[in-house]
Amino acid sequence: MHTRDDFFTFFGKSILKSLQIMKNSSPRLDFSLPDHQGNLINIWDFRQKYNLILLLIRSIEASSWQLYFDWLKDLSPYVHELKCKILLITPDIFSFSKNILTPLFSQRVILLKDANLKVVSTFLEENQTSGILVVDRYGEIWYQWTGHKEEHLPLPQDIIDWLDFIERQCPE
Repeated sequence: MHTRDDFFTFFGKSILKSLQIMKNSSPRLDFSLPDHQGNLINIWDFRQKYNLILLLIRSIEASSWQLYFDWLKDLSPYVHELKCKILLITPDIFSFSKNILTPLFSQRVILLKDANLKVVSTFLEENQTSGILVVDRYGEIWYQWTGHKEEHLPLPQDIIDWLDFIERQCPE
Protein backbone atom coordinates (compact mmCIF):
# COMPACT_ATOMS: atom_id res chain seq x y z
CA MET A 1 0.00 0.00 0.00
CA HIS A 2 1.30 3.44 -0.86
CA THR A 3 1.38 6.31 1.60
CA ARG A 4 0.05 9.68 0.55
CA ASP A 5 3.62 11.03 0.26
CA ASP A 6 4.61 8.07 -1.94
CA PHE A 7 1.63 8.74 -4.17
CA PHE A 8 2.56 12.37 -4.77
CA THR A 9 6.24 11.50 -5.20
CA PHE A 10 5.41 8.77 -7.71
CA PHE A 11 3.12 10.92 -9.82
CA GLY A 12 4.91 14.22 -9.20
CA LYS A 13 3.36 17.50 -8.17
CA SER A 14 1.48 17.79 -11.45
CA ILE A 15 -1.10 15.27 -10.21
CA LEU A 16 -3.05 18.01 -8.43
CA LYS A 17 -3.19 20.11 -11.59
CA SER A 18 -4.21 17.04 -13.64
CA LEU A 19 -6.97 16.18 -11.18
CA GLN A 20 -8.28 19.75 -11.24
CA ILE A 21 -8.34 19.79 -15.06
CA MET A 22 -10.12 16.42 -15.16
CA LYS A 23 -12.71 17.52 -12.59
CA ASN A 24 -13.44 20.71 -14.53
CA SER A 25 -13.67 19.03 -17.93
CA SER A 26 -15.24 15.65 -17.13
CA PRO A 27 -18.82 14.92 -18.18
CA ARG A 28 -21.28 14.85 -15.31
CA LEU A 29 -22.08 11.44 -13.92
CA ASP A 30 -25.84 11.38 -13.97
CA PHE A 31 -27.62 8.39 -15.47
CA SER A 32 -30.03 5.55 -14.83
CA LEU A 33 -29.74 2.16 -16.51
CA PRO A 34 -31.55 -1.17 -16.08
CA ASP A 35 -29.74 -4.02 -14.36
CA HIS A 36 -29.90 -7.65 -15.52
CA GLN A 37 -33.36 -8.02 -13.94
CA GLY A 38 -34.74 -4.85 -15.52
CA ASN A 39 -34.64 -2.77 -12.31
CA LEU A 40 -33.65 0.83 -13.00
CA ILE A 41 -30.43 1.72 -11.18
CA ASN A 42 -29.51 5.39 -10.78
CA ILE A 43 -25.88 6.27 -10.22
CA TRP A 44 -26.96 8.56 -7.39
CA ASP A 45 -28.23 5.51 -5.49
CA PHE A 46 -24.58 5.07 -4.50
CA ARG A 47 -23.88 8.70 -3.58
CA GLN A 48 -22.15 9.12 -0.22
CA LYS A 49 -22.20 5.34 0.27
CA TYR A 50 -19.66 3.85 -2.14
CA ASN A 51 -16.74 4.77 -4.32
CA LEU A 52 -17.34 3.37 -7.81
CA ILE A 53 -15.41 1.64 -10.54
CA LEU A 54 -17.23 2.01 -13.83
CA LEU A 55 -16.16 -0.58 -16.39
CA LEU A 56 -17.54 0.67 -19.72
CA ILE A 57 -17.58 -1.79 -22.60
CA ARG A 58 -18.76 -0.71 -26.05
CA SER A 59 -18.11 -4.04 -27.72
CA ILE A 60 -15.85 -6.98 -27.17
CA GLU A 61 -14.85 -10.05 -29.05
CA ALA A 62 -15.63 -13.42 -27.50
CA SER A 63 -11.92 -14.03 -27.01
CA SER A 64 -11.68 -10.92 -24.78
CA TRP A 65 -14.35 -11.92 -22.26
CA GLN A 66 -11.91 -13.97 -20.23
CA LEU A 67 -9.59 -10.96 -19.86
CA TYR A 68 -12.39 -8.96 -18.27
CA PHE A 69 -13.42 -11.80 -15.97
CA ASP A 70 -9.84 -12.34 -14.83
CA TRP A 71 -9.42 -8.59 -14.26
CA LEU A 72 -12.63 -8.42 -12.21
CA LYS A 73 -11.70 -11.55 -10.27
CA ASP A 74 -8.34 -10.02 -9.30
CA LEU A 75 -9.97 -6.76 -8.27
CA SER A 76 -13.15 -7.95 -6.56
CA PRO A 77 -11.72 -9.16 -3.20
CA TYR A 78 -10.65 -5.59 -2.37
CA VAL A 79 -13.91 -3.94 -3.33
CA HIS A 80 -15.75 -4.57 -0.05
CA GLU A 81 -12.78 -3.52 2.05
CA LEU A 82 -12.48 -0.25 0.11
CA LYS A 83 -16.23 0.57 0.30
CA CYS A 84 -16.62 0.29 -3.42
CA LYS A 85 -18.97 -1.11 -6.07
CA ILE A 86 -18.13 -2.05 -9.64
CA LEU A 87 -20.66 -1.04 -12.29
CA LEU A 88 -20.15 -3.00 -15.51
CA ILE A 89 -21.91 -0.99 -18.23
CA THR A 90 -22.38 -2.60 -21.64
CA PRO A 91 -25.04 -3.02 -24.33
CA ASP A 92 -24.57 -6.80 -24.27
CA ILE A 93 -25.27 -7.89 -20.70
CA PHE A 94 -26.08 -11.46 -21.70
CA SER A 95 -22.48 -12.08 -22.75
CA PHE A 96 -21.43 -11.24 -19.21
CA SER A 97 -24.36 -12.42 -17.10
CA LYS A 98 -23.38 -16.10 -17.01
CA ASN A 99 -20.05 -15.35 -15.33
CA ILE A 100 -20.87 -12.13 -13.48
CA LEU A 101 -24.03 -13.38 -11.78
CA THR A 102 -22.15 -15.89 -9.65
CA PRO A 103 -21.49 -15.80 -5.89
CA LEU A 104 -17.96 -14.50 -6.56
CA PHE A 105 -19.22 -11.34 -8.24
CA SER A 106 -22.90 -10.90 -7.36
CA GLN A 107 -22.35 -8.62 -4.34
CA ARG A 108 -19.47 -6.71 -5.90
CA VAL A 109 -20.34 -6.21 -9.56
CA ILE A 110 -23.57 -4.66 -10.79
CA LEU A 111 -24.32 -5.39 -14.42
CA LEU A 112 -26.06 -2.51 -16.24
CA LYS A 113 -27.45 -2.52 -19.77
CA ASP A 114 -26.69 0.53 -21.91
CA ALA A 115 -28.66 -0.59 -24.97
CA ASN A 116 -28.22 2.58 -27.02
CA LEU A 117 -24.66 3.27 -25.76
CA LYS A 118 -25.64 6.66 -24.36
CA VAL A 119 -23.52 6.36 -21.20
CA VAL A 120 -20.68 4.45 -22.86
CA SER A 121 -20.45 7.04 -25.66
CA THR A 122 -20.23 9.86 -23.12
CA PHE A 123 -16.86 8.58 -21.94
CA LEU A 124 -15.51 6.61 -24.91
CA GLU A 125 -14.63 7.80 -28.36
CA GLU A 126 -16.13 5.87 -31.26
CA ASN A 127 -13.00 3.79 -31.89
CA GLN A 128 -12.48 2.84 -28.22
CA THR A 129 -13.80 -0.51 -27.06
CA SER A 130 -13.62 -0.06 -23.29
CA GLY A 131 -12.92 2.32 -20.46
CA ILE A 132 -12.57 2.46 -16.70
CA LEU A 133 -13.53 5.32 -14.40
CA VAL A 134 -12.73 5.50 -10.69
CA VAL A 135 -15.24 7.79 -9.00
CA ASP A 136 -15.45 8.89 -5.39
CA ARG A 137 -18.64 8.68 -3.35
CA TYR A 138 -19.48 12.28 -4.26
CA GLY A 139 -19.42 11.70 -8.02
CA GLU A 140 -15.95 13.12 -8.79
CA ILE A 141 -13.90 11.23 -11.38
CA TRP A 142 -10.35 10.66 -10.11
CA TYR A 143 -9.03 8.25 -12.72
CA GLN A 144 -9.98 7.50 -16.30
CA TRP A 145 -8.57 4.90 -18.67
CA THR A 146 -9.80 4.27 -22.18
CA GLY A 147 -8.49 1.81 -24.69
CA HIS A 148 -8.65 0.08 -28.00
CA LYS A 149 -7.22 -3.22 -26.77
CA GLU A 150 -8.54 -5.09 -23.76
CA GLU A 151 -5.15 -6.68 -23.13
CA HIS A 152 -3.89 -3.25 -22.05
CA LEU A 153 -6.28 -2.92 -19.11
CA PRO A 154 -4.68 -1.16 -16.13
CA LEU A 155 -3.42 -3.47 -13.42
CA PRO A 156 -5.98 -4.17 -10.69
CA GLN A 157 -3.40 -2.94 -8.16
CA ASP A 158 -3.37 0.47 -9.87
CA ILE A 159 -7.14 0.73 -9.40
CA ILE A 160 -6.83 -0.39 -5.77
CA ASP A 161 -4.15 2.27 -5.20
CA TRP A 162 -6.48 4.94 -6.62
CA LEU A 163 -9.34 3.77 -4.39
CA ASP A 164 -7.06 3.83 -1.37
CA PHE A 165 -5.88 7.32 -2.30
CA ILE A 166 -9.47 8.54 -2.71
CA GLU A 167 -10.45 7.04 0.63
CA ARG A 168 -7.68 9.02 2.33
CA GLN A 169 -8.70 12.22 0.53
CA CYS A 170 -12.43 11.82 1.20
CA PRO A 171 -12.82 10.22 4.63
CA GLU A 172 -16.35 9.70 5.88
